[in-house]
Amino acid sequence: MGLSIEEQKQLRQEATNMIDEVCGSCQLILENRKKLGNKAAYNYCVRECSVGKRLQKIGKELLEARDYIE
Repeated sequence: MGLSIEEQKQLRQEATNMIDEVCGSCQLILENRKKLGNKAAYNYCVRECSVGKRLQKIGKELLEARDYIE
């Protein structure tokens, strides 16, 4: 069974909060963007950062919920 609309809203809010509170002040991502570019910096976060991993998991959950509805 898919996620309810309320559960999806909660996941989106969790992701937004994490990005605002953690990623927005992360010096490592800023440095990696300058050195490696956006895509490589993102890939680094997804592989190495617990917040990046959680954000990716949230994204997958939301995509699965969307596919379930369609």
